[in-house]
Amino acid sequence: MGFEAVDKIDRPAVTIFGSARVREGEPSYEQARDVARRFAERKAQMNAMDFDDLLLNWKRLLIEVPGARESISSTYSKKTASRCCRL
Repeated sequence: MGFEAVDKIDRPAVTIFGSARVREGEPSYEQARDVARRFAERKAQMNAMDFDDLLLNWKRLLIEVPGARESISSTYSKKTASRCCRL
């Protein structure tokens, strides 16, 4: 499952990296699933977001809210964006 697949999940969810290193059914795989489930449930109870949620909601805002992309584009120049996003 990639980031795009996670975007389509319509319930509290969390990504746990490194799951490709263990096979489904192994104890560490099942433990990671349990941690992810409990983390997602707790986020939902707290009405909280993690960084993945912020990215997905930002994407949804730009796609689903008419005028959001244009409003943001007119507020920030490409020069500002390139300065802010340098690594």
